[in-house]
Amino acid sequence: MKIDLHVHSRERSACSRASLAEMVAAAIAVGLDGIAVTDHERLVPAEELAELNRRHAPFRIFRGIERHIPEDVVVLGVDDPELETANDYGQLVGLARRHGGYVILAHPYRYGDAVAMPVDEFPPDAVELHSLNTGAEDEPRILALAGRLGARAIVASDAHDTANVGAYHLELARRVGTDAELVAELRRGAFSFGSRPGRIAELNADTARREDGIRAMIRQGIPREEFARLTGQWEGLYDRVAMGKSYRI
Repeated sequence: MKIDLHVHSRERSACSRASLAEMVAAAIAVGLDGIAVTDHERLVPAEELAELNRRHAPFRIFRGIERHIPEDVVVLGVDDPELETANDYGQLVGLARRHGGYVILAHPYRYGDAVAMPVDEFPPDAVELHSLNTGAEDEPRILALAGRLGARAIVASDAHDTANVGAYHLELARRVGTDAELVAELRRGAFSFGSRPGRIAELNADTARREDGIRAMIRQGIPREEFARLTGQWEGLYDRVAMGKSYRI
């Protein structure tokens, strides 16, 4: 079963450029069997999720959320509105544990060389090794972190538009139909990594061109706010280049 565990829709993620229905259609078109909707700070309402699963069966849409506290953490398999209001990382992990959920550190080291959360005290279940927002150069550091924490490495797209759904995804050893079954398979480590190599190559080519332009702006002394105004692009692209890092995946 091919599944993308990190997908955003514009209904609850302002940075997404596609509706949940569009993301589902795109996932089906590229051969996925399921996605987890991990919108920023908000859960998909239970009735909406149930209707989508009824309409698109046997394709499955699983429950998730991405919280920024103060870095990004994805929680899967928990249907509790307190997920939307938990105000620190330890509280979020404790809530996930009580409900049998699954905790993933999303794109660590994106803007620095340390994780600004007490992950040694509250280890996650997994660490995102590859995604659209996880630079390839951070792979050794991420693998070392996962090893230290006893966490699994996973891959996912972090797609915010239809073109990138499934760019990275997991291939589960067996088909799952419920959140609990999904979490159980993830805990067993019964999966392998999958990707869309052609799409990744396209993204890396675009990234190289964009980052060449950003480096030129930095040399000219153009600040991040002016970069965003002039290009209409997200300031985080500028920030990572300014650190000497790249978004090449």
